Amino acid sequence: MDMPQRNGYEVRHILFFNQEAEKITGYRREEVLGKDCHDVFGTPFCGEHCAFCGDEIQVKDKKEYTIAVHTRSGDLRRVEVTVTVMRDEQGEIFGVLSFLRDTTDLFCPQIRADQVTATLIKTGGNKAKVAILLGVGRATL
Repeated sequence: MDMPQRNGYEVRHILFFNQEAEKITGYRREEVLGKDCHDVFGTPFCGEHCAFCGDEIQVKDKKEYTIAVHTRSGDLRRVEVTVTVMRDEQGEIFGVLSFLRDTTDLFCPQIRADQVTATLIKTGGNKAKVAILLGVGRATL
């Protein structure tokens, strides 16, 4: 399948994929590099915020938004995305650079509660050990 074009450049293909992106999505860089992000992650990975879904590019310089992402294994993650445009020598937009930040644990108390419960069970209910293992004060347990 041919990738969409803008100003003579293919768009939506993944040029860079670091370890954090692998951790957030569950995909290895070898599996995604050079591929259309919609083919890899689903149509579209960034939901209604896709910069290249319409006739016009949806980002002028920088855009920030939060999305729900299903990882390769099906887990749901809350991800903050910052998209910055990339321009060629003539100032024409030819792509975007997307930064992903997994904020699931910050905004999902149930995940944190499950971690505390599991750690309490593993330590036999020792709150001091739980506080050390989870990096929290004993009073917060």
